[in-house]
Amino acid sequence: MTHNKKERLRSLMASTAVVTRVPLVARRLRTSELEPLSFAQQGLWFVSQLEGPNPAYNNSIIIRVSGALDVEALNRAVSHVVQRHDSLRTRFVERGGVPSQFCEDIAEVRMDVQWVTSAELDAVLLSEARRPFEMGKDRLFRVRLYKESSERFAFVVSMHHSISDAWSVGLFIREMVSLYDAYSNGSDLSLNALPVTYLDYVHWQRDWLDSGVLERQLGYWRSQLKDLSPLALIRPDLPLVRPHSTRGGAVEFAVPLQLLKHLKSLSNEHCCSLFVTLLAGLAVVLNHYSSRRDIAIGTGVSNRRSTELEGLIGYFVNTLVLRLELSPDMSFTSVLRAARDVLTQALENQDAPYHRVVQELRPQRRTVDSSLVQVMLVLQNVEYQQQFKLHSLMLEAEIPSTGATKFDLSIYIQELMEGLRGQLEYRSDIFEETTIHRLAGHYVNALHRIAEDPESKIGRYDLLSASERHQVLYEWNETRTEFASDRCVHELFEEQVGRSPEATAVVFEGAELSYGELNRRANRIAHYLRELGVRPDARVAICVERGFAMIVALLGVLKAGGAYVPLDPAYPGERLGFMLEDSAPVALLTQTHLQPLFT
Repeated sequence: MTHNKKERLRSLMASTAVVTRVPLVARRLRTSELEPLSFAQQGLWFVSQLEGPNPAYNNSIIIRVSGALDVEALNRAVSHVVQRHDSLRTRFVERGGVPSQFCEDIAEVRMDVQWVTSAELDAVLLSEARRPFEMGKDRLFRVRLYKESSERFAFVVSMHHSISDAWSVGLFIREMVSLYDAYSNGSDLSLNALPVTYLDYVHWQRDWLDSGVLERQLGYWRSQLKDLSPLALIRPDLPLVRPHSTRGGAVEFAVPLQLLKHLKSLSNEHCCSLFVTLLAGLAVVLNHYSSRRDIAIGTGVSNRRSTELEGLIGYFVNTLVLRLELSPDMSFTSVLRAARDVLTQALENQDAPYHRVVQELRPQRRTVDSSLVQVMLVLQNVEYQQQFKLHSLMLEAEIPSTGATKFDLSIYIQELMEGLRGQLEYRSDIFEETTIHRLAGHYVNALHRIAEDPESKIGRYDLLSASERHQVLYEWNETRTEFASDRCVHELFEEQVGRSPEATAVVFEGAELSYGELNRRANRIAHYLRELGVRPDARVAICVERGFAMIVALLGVLKAGGAYVPLDPAYPGERLGFMLEDSAPVALLTQTHLQPLFT
């Protein structure tokens, strides 16, 4: 497991959490009755119907155990957590085209121990963590226990995103470890009673948003995201085939501590958070890559708007679209101020569910590609324990890669003692790993330039590394090549025609011309010019618009032995007349619609 994946366990809670005193009223529900979905669950249900089972929506954790594991105590601990949180016992059904959820009555969770060899273990754990759930059919929580030896175990806990989020994973681990510690020592542990359930939250959310909050906040998003078009981030490395699969890869990067200190100082100076500075820096990079002034970046918020929700496992997180207008003449500090204002306004309207915002702006949405953002930025900076020492037992938790992604690009950043650690997940159907490595490097380079000179115009920031700069300035400009000195250009061209006559020689506005066809057309021009008296050193004027005709004419003149005099049809008539008189060509090659220029 990489160091970055280990550190991600310290930061499972969203950095942009806003907790307020919004009262929730507990409702005691029968476990058998069908209940509505939360707005976030509705959005995920819609996506699941489009995509099908997708491991990108697995919230999985692998816990490796060294020591004599008390399997019975572990079963009791997991069962207790499952009984405590109704989300972990939730299933989804569809009735008359409408999805609903209900909470199962599960008395106990039993894990059967499965023996695996040391050589098999890692592959088995990863396969289990990546095994997708199917909403509407599967139970959305599962746990599997594997035994490598008498004192080496590992188990995988997986929860579908519709019943959990990153915050929830942290809660599950803490409660499970505390309960296991008590049960393995023969004692009982009484966790504080939960004041509300997730289903209580579902009803409260609907009542609250229906009171006018939703329409008011949707009004903000309609105005803020009006006419937003998808960001053409960077030219894809691979052919665009729709729809893409969800296959993904990941590249890691780091921001050193000294640079982090400079970025924090800059943030404090302009009364904004570190997240805002990282957001503005990413927008600058995307502006360089795409040449787009209109940049939209998504981010996640915990959306636990009441303190009663802090100890609850469930799906609360919401996606916000942060839209910035950039120009190369802006200073970075002006971009920073704009990013701060945009984030502030977005947080004031964070309760409008993302899928409802998408519906408002794209009512004809048919595919997942109709999402409002293709790039996500998430700063996770809450410390989280990764190792647990329980008497003679050592537990080590890790978050496995799902091998899938929800967006084209997702940047996850954590603040650690040694600086920032980042992971850039990408859709491997459209990007090569080398491209993403370069993008990650350019992001870090941009942060360096920003820290060094925040007042500089963003269009002047150089994102290249020293090696890339040397390559552009020197290696790519070292173009000296030995050519045959006894043959002319048109003769070298004819040799290429002989080697591959059917290969494409010229492409213009979607049309292609092969070497063989180009040669045939140029030969016809050459024969005609020879009949007109063109001989070596004779001049032929060419006035044609850009396209196949221009290439055919140039080659035809060379094949006839003449020299061409280019005339731009955009030139004034007086200038064209002077050039003809001065060069005294034997012939003029032009197009029918351009003949009036010479009459």
